[in-house]
Amino acid sequence: MSPDRRATLACGATLLLLAALVGTVGCGLREAQTGSLHGRLLDAAGNVVAGAQVYSIHREYEKVFSGDDGVFYLSELPAGRNRLVITHPQFRLEEREVIINSNQVTRLEAIRLTQGAAPQFISQVRADEVGSSTAVLTWKTYRPLLCQVEYGTTMGYGQTATERAAAEDHRLTLTGLLPETVYHARIRFTDESSITWYSYDLPFKTTAGDGPFPPLTARIQSVPAYGVIVVGWDLSTSTSAVGYDVWRRTDDGPWELMTTDRLDRTTREFRDATALGGRFYQYGVAAVDGFGGFSSKTVTSPVFMPGFLQQDLRLTASASPYVLVSDLIVGVGTTLYVEPGVEFRVASGDIFRLGEDPDRVEILVQGRAALTGTAERPIRFTALDGEASRSHWGGIRLRAGGTGASELTWVELFGCSPFAVDVDSVEASLQHLAVRYAEGGVRFANTRNAPPLADSVFDDIASAAISVRGCRRFQIERCTVTRAEVGIWHEAVEPEERLTMRETHVFARRQGVAGRFSRSVFANDLVVCPDGVGFEILAASGLENAIDHCTIEAKIGIRIASGSPQIENNLIVHRRERGTYGIQVTGPNALTFQFNNVYGFGRAYEGCNAGTGAVAYPPAFVGGSPFDWHLETASPLKRADRYGLEIGRYGKSFL
Repeated sequence: MSPDRRATLACGATLLLLAALVGTVGCGLREAQTGSLHGRLLDAAGNVVAGAQVYSIHREYEKVFSGDDGVFYLSELPAGRNRLVITHPQFRLEEREVIINSNQVTRLEAIRLTQGAAPQFISQVRADEVGSSTAVLTWKTYRPLLCQVEYGTTMGYGQTATERAAAEDHRLTLTGLLPETVYHARIRFTDESSITWYSYDLPFKTTAGDGPFPPLTARIQSVPAYGVIVVGWDLSTSTSAVGYDVWRRTDDGPWELMTTDRLDRTTREFRDATALGGRFYQYGVAAVDGFGGFSSKTVTSPVFMPGFLQQDLRLTASASPYVLVSDLIVGVGTTLYVEPGVEFRVASGDIFRLGEDPDRVEILVQGRAALTGTAERPIRFTALDGEASRSHWGGIRLRAGGTGASELTWVELFGCSPFAVDVDSVEASLQHLAVRYAEGGVRFANTRNAPPLADSVFDDIASAAISVRGCRRFQIERCTVTRAEVGIWHEAVEPEERLTMRETHVFARRQGVAGRFSRSVFANDLVVCPDGVGFEILAASGLENAIDHCTIEAKIGIRIASGSPQIENNLIVHRRERGTYGIQVTGPNALTFQFNNVYGFGRAYEGCNAGTGAVAYPPAFVGGSPFDWHLETASPLKRADRYGLEIGRYGKSFL
């Protein structure tokens, strides 16, 4: 082998050896430890900040920008302490120290930026003199400014206090705070350019004060047996609370202490076995500390222990809502007064199976009831439990007791079976009722000379909205019925039982007005039953029954089985022109009807005849949505009644 060849081989071997040594040394070194950073940028008001430049001074060459959602991500940052720099043309430069963990993603969910590239406008924000219900906040501003303090128990704040005068050194006292509670506060002001500036969030905690914080809620747990009421509550959040006192008051009377031995701090329930029937009870729970200091009471809704009211009782809105888990029975000689704004929460079953309906809660009045709400503050009945059905409870039942006439005005009822208000053999004044989603609306039976049922609304009724039987001189005025199976049901038992209905609107599915009548008058009413019968007259005894100046839309406008009612000046129509009969007489008498407009039926008159003034014009209603049943000015029906005046609902009846 030549010397040059040997030299070349030796050199190559040396290079291979060096490479091997380098590789060996490299395998023995630790790799650099890195992690990544994920964050979101927000402004002082909590809005995301997009387009901000973010980098670490340890890897300044790697710069990223926050996205439209304010999120940024930096990878391969050296583990340990990093200095984060954030820049944006509309915000001050922000520097943050962050700790990066090796092989992990460090998350900063909210980095808040201060708007503007100006000096720090708000500084030295502190909470001084923090008490149980007050806190003094101090801060400085770069020039005299009028500031506001936003504060609350979360960083959503929710409350605002405003200074009275501009200043550079600020001091503002917050009042009405809860003891032993963490609050958040921040300072803000708005400059001449309508830009609002904010300080950073300042958390502080109020002290324990003179007494512990009361339980957050107190409630009636159950009424497991007659005379027994179980009260429950949430524990006080105060660490100083060592126990609880339970108080009770009866029928809005004074409070009396029920716990002679204080309950311990973990107790959540109290069982009162001394409740008497026919009384409302309300309970209050107070937390007590080791020094004998006590909180304010957290009170339950009043609950009725079933039985007879034996003395007058007034229910007030200040103690509302009232809970009914069984029947409320107003005894003979007793009056129940209910003030405006009261709410009753009614259970879906009668736990003691009392009264006329053992399955449902009812208010059974054998004395007198005066439920007098107002338009602004009606008396309401709502469901205590479950999803309310049409037969959730038994409604209000007024019975004869000789105490005097009951009064219900501006009362809202729901889910009643068989009726929301059932009046039997007693006078009662019902005005401004609202009955919705029920089996039945109002029933009057065997009543003499009752005040008019007036200005009431009935909606979504499964049977009859208004039912009248055996009542003398009964009047319905200015009521509205919608989505009822039957609008008005009337049954005259004696010849002198007269029903008068005026200015009432009925929208029904099967029958608008139906029954047996004697000396009854329907005037200026609107009855709409497009797939049923407008007036179903099973019997009309005597010669004084009349339907006058009514507008009727129905498949069959008026059907008469017996009797000879006077039917004049009415507008009877089927707007889709698919009606069967306008006026149908199924009895033996071939009656004649004058001055009616009958339009849109297969046969305008069936079993009867059209008399003088009978016409068949298209009605020309004003229309619209909701539909307006007034006649257009040019309609010929404006001059078609017996007197040459307007026919139908909005004409003038002289009956």
